[in-house]
Amino acid sequence: MKNHRYTFDLGNEYGPKLEALAARSHCKDTRAFAETIIRRAIDIAEAIDQAEDAVYALRSAMEETPNLDLDDGIPF
Repeated sequence: MKNHRYTFDLGNEYGPKLEALAARSHCKDTRAFAETIIRRAIDIAEAIDQAEDAVYALRSAMEETPNLDLDDGIPF
Protein backbone atom coordinates (compact mmCIF):
# COMPACT_ATOMS: atom_id res chain seq x y z
CA MET A 1 0.00 0.00 0.00
CA LYS A 2 1.32 3.39 -0.96
CA ASN A 3 1.74 5.84 1.88
CA HIS A 4 0.38 9.30 1.12
CA ARG A 5 2.03 11.97 3.22
CA TYR A 6 1.97 15.66 2.52
CA THR A 7 3.73 18.51 4.21
CA PHE A 8 2.73 22.06 3.47
CA ASP A 9 2.94 25.50 4.96
CA LEU A 10 -0.39 27.11 5.82
CA GLY A 11 1.26 30.51 6.07
CA ASN A 12 0.58 33.38 8.41
CA GLU A 13 -3.12 33.51 7.57
CA TYR A 14 -4.30 29.91 7.76
CA GLY A 15 -1.90 28.53 10.37
CA PRO A 16 -3.37 30.63 13.20
CA LYS A 17 -6.89 29.95 11.93
CA LEU A 18 -6.26 26.21 12.12
CA GLU A 19 -4.82 26.49 15.63
CA ALA A 20 -7.79 28.57 16.77
CA LEU A 21 -10.28 26.09 15.32
CA ALA A 22 -8.49 23.20 16.97
CA ALA A 23 -8.51 25.03 20.32
CA ARG A 24 -12.23 25.84 20.02
CA SER A 25 -12.84 22.16 19.27
CA HIS A 26 -10.91 21.22 22.43
CA CYS A 27 -8.41 19.32 20.30
CA LYS A 28 -4.90 19.34 21.70
CA ASP A 29 -3.38 17.70 18.61
CA THR A 30 -3.57 20.34 15.88
CA ARG A 31 -2.05 17.97 13.32
CA ALA A 32 -4.73 15.32 13.92
CA PHE A 33 -7.38 18.04 13.73
CA ALA A 34 -5.97 19.22 10.38
CA GLU A 35 -5.96 15.66 9.06
CA THR A 36 -9.63 15.29 9.99
CA ILE A 37 -10.55 18.57 8.31
CA ILE A 38 -8.67 17.65 5.14
CA ARG A 39 -10.24 14.20 4.97
CA ARG A 40 -13.73 15.65 5.38
CA ALA A 41 -13.02 18.36 2.80
CA ILE A 42 -11.93 15.69 0.32
CA ASP A 43 -15.14 13.72 0.96
CA ILE A 44 -17.22 16.88 0.46
CA ALA A 45 -15.37 17.81 -2.73
CA GLU A 46 -15.87 14.29 -4.06
CA ALA A 47 -19.61 14.39 -3.24
CA ILE A 48 -19.95 17.76 -4.98
CA ASP A 49 -18.16 16.38 -8.04
CA GLN A 50 -20.49 13.36 -8.15
CA ALA A 51 -23.55 15.60 -7.76
CA GLU A 52 -22.37 17.83 -10.60
CA ASP A 53 -21.91 14.74 -12.79
CA ALA A 54 -25.44 13.60 -11.92
CA VAL A 55 -26.90 17.01 -12.76
CA TYR A 56 -25.03 17.04 -16.07
CA ALA A 57 -26.31 13.55 -16.92
CA LEU A 58 -29.87 14.54 -16.00
CA ARG A 59 -29.70 17.69 -18.11
CA SER A 60 -28.32 15.72 -21.04
CA ALA A 61 -31.10 13.15 -20.72
CA MET A 62 -33.73 15.89 -20.56
CA GLU A 63 -32.35 17.50 -23.72
CA GLU A 64 -32.60 14.17 -25.54
CA THR A 65 -36.19 13.58 -24.42
CA PRO A 66 -38.84 14.91 -26.78
CA ASN A 67 -41.10 17.60 -25.37
CA LEU A 68 -43.86 15.90 -23.48
CA ASP A 69 -47.23 17.50 -22.98
CA LEU A 70 -47.74 17.16 -19.25
CA ASP A 71 -50.87 19.30 -19.12
CA ASP A 72 -53.06 16.71 -17.46
CA GLY A 73 -55.26 19.16 -15.58
CA ILE A 74 -53.54 18.65 -12.24
CA PRO A 75 -52.89 22.13 -10.82
CA PHE A 76 -49.27 21.58 -9.79
